[in-house]
Amino acid sequence: MLKATRVGDVTEIKMGRSLDGQTVLYWVAAYLIGGILLDTGCDYTKNELTEFLSSRQVSVIVNTHYHEDHVGGNALLRERFGSRALGHPETVRLMGGKYDLYPYQQVIWGYPTPSTADPIGTTVDDGGVSLRVIETPGHCKGHISLFEENQRILFSGDIWVGERPKTARAEEDVHQLIADLRKFEELGPKIMFASLGKVVPNPLEVIKRTRSYMETTRDKILKLHSEGKTPEQIRGVLFGRESVLARATQYQLSTKIFIESFLRGA
Repeated sequence: MLKATRVGDVTEIKMGRSLDGQTVLYWVAAYLIGGILLDTGCDYTKNELTEFLSSRQVSVIVNTHYHEDHVGGNALLRERFGSRALGHPETVRLMGGKYDLYPYQQVIWGYPTPSTADPIGTTVDDGGVSLRVIETPGHCKGHISLFEENQRILFSGDIWVGERPKTARAEEDVHQLIADLRKFEELGPKIMFASLGKVVPNPLEVIKRTRSYMETTRDKILKLHSEGKTPEQIRGVLFGRESVLARATQYQLSTKIFIESFLRGA
């Protein structure tokens, strides 16, 4: 399923697999600004995305990172439109091969067709729109965010997903996520487009609150750890039991991992 909404100069393209034609399992968004397409959704929505873009000019695809819900349309779009693709060198390497997915990932997003791309520079320019590349590797190695200077538009990828996160994947670095949020604050964005299809106007205070929450949570975790508590005990004190999300993802995404990421190097 695909839903497109125009927000100023940006077209938000929300996509997700629907098993009954009505209910989407998990929304993810691509964004089109000028001729630049940021991310391409998952394998299950690649045909809808290609059809939607058939009457639009896509000169370049930029992938924020290699995950299967962000690169699923790359191969088909490049084949149909001849668009070039760009990403961080780590993203280019990983999207060119196939890696194992958990059952929930196979059901919700599917396996992306391996595709090629070129290493991205410090900016992306389609002749009318210029985006500054911001390295934000907190979510995974090679993750980037994009910033349009004139209108102060921030495309945050998976760095910001909500104000009070409490789960993480093993490849995430929460200390780096805090640093990435600080980079966002320094940019002073006037609008933020996040990968889950969340559009946040005047996002600076939201970003600050998220960063403050992360830092406060870090301090609480480190204090409890210094008192001899295990990650499971810390989870019980601060968050209670693991979420339904953790069980659904076979604990690939969990509060325990969130806590352990704060403890790395402690």
